[in-house]
Amino acid sequence: MKRFKSLLKYGSLLATGLLLFWLALRNQNQHKIYEAFKGARYSYLFISVFFMILSDISRSMRWTMLIKPLGYRVSTFNSFIAVMIGYLANLGLPRVGEFTRCMILKRTDDIPMDRLVGTVFVERALDLLVLLSVVGLTLILEFNDISHFYIHVLRPSIAQMVKPYLDIEPFVVVILGVLVLGLIFFGIHVRYGKTAYVEKIREILKGVVSGLKTIRLLDRPWLFWGHTAFIWIMYWAMTYIVFFSLDATSHLDPVAGLSVFAIGSVGFIMPVQGGIGTYHWAVTEGLQIYGVDPSYGFTYATLVHGSQLIATLIIGGLSLLVFFLYRKRKKEKEESLQTDQ
Repeated sequence: MKRFKSLLKYGSLLATGLLLFWLALRNQNQHKIYEAFKGARYSYLFISVFFMILSDISRSMRWTMLIKPLGYRVSTFNSFIAVMIGYLANLGLPRVGEFTRCMILKRTDDIPMDRLVGTVFVERALDLLVLLSVVGLTLILEFNDISHFYIHVLRPSIAQMVKPYLDIEPFVVVILGVLVLGLIFFGIHVRYGKTAYVEKIREILKGVVSGLKTIRLLDRPWLFWGHTAFIWIMYWAMTYIVFFSLDATSHLDPVAGLSVFAIGSVGFIMPVQGGIGTYHWAVTEGLQIYGVDPSYGFTYATLVHGSQLIATLIIGGLSLLVFFLYRKRKKEKEESLQTDQ
C-alpha cells in the first residue's frame, strides 16, 4: 500500500508537469515553433551546457568544504559523481536526488548518512536564500516591466478567471488565500504540533541553522562564498547565453536574462520531475514581460530545458556507470583479500 501511495504521488506530480507543458503549448503557433527550432543557433546550447558543468564542478567543490569539518576528506571527483547521480535521480523522483548523492558518497567514502544529509540541508537552505535574493533583485531592477506585465497582462487574466466566482480585486483573493493557508497551518500545528514527525522537522531546521553558523568556521569561508557566487552566476549565464540562439530573444539584455532566470528557477524548484512543464510555463509567461511572442518563449524554454535535460542524462548516466564499476572493483578487491586470508 505504501509503495502504491508513492507511485500515485509521483505519478500525479508528473501528470501535473505534463499538464502544464500542454497548457504552455496548446495555444501556441505550431508553425512559428517549428521555424524557430529550424533556425535556432544550437552552438549556444553547447556553451550553456559548458556553464552548467562548471557550476556542477563548483558545487561539488563547495560540498567537499562542508564535509571536511566533519573529519572526512572527499575528492572533488567523488563529490562530482555523487552530485550528478543525484541530479539524475531527481529526473525520476523529485527531491530524491539529495538523499541519493549522500548514499553514493557513503558507499564511496564511508561517511555516515546523517552527517552528509546535514551538509545537504545547509546547501539547500543557502541556495534558497540566494534564490530569494535574486528574485528580490529582479523585482527591484525590472519593477517597471514587471508591473506593466502584471497590470496589462496577468491581472486581467486573473480577474477574468476569478470573476465568475468572486467579483473582487485579485489582491483581495491573495490576502484571503494567505489567511486561509495560515488558518490551515495553525490547525495542523495545534493538532499535530507535538507529534514525532513535526519534532523531526524541527530538529532538521535546527540542524540547518546550526550548519549555516558553522560556515564561518570553515578554513577558507571566503572560498565557500566564492563558490556560491560562481554557481549562481553560471546558472544565470547558462540561461542568458541561450537568448542568442533565437532571433526573437537575441536583443534582450543581461538584466532581462536575470529576470527570466529568476522566473525559471521558481518553475524548476517545483516538486515536478526535472521541472517538466512548470519551467516551460513559467518562462513562456515570463518572456511576455519583454514582448516576446509566447510561441518563441516556449521554444526558448524548451531549448534551455532540453539541453540541460540531455546533458544531465548523459553525464549522470556516465557517473552512474563509473560508480558501478567502482563498486565492482571494490567488491572484487575485498573478495581477493578474503581469499588470501
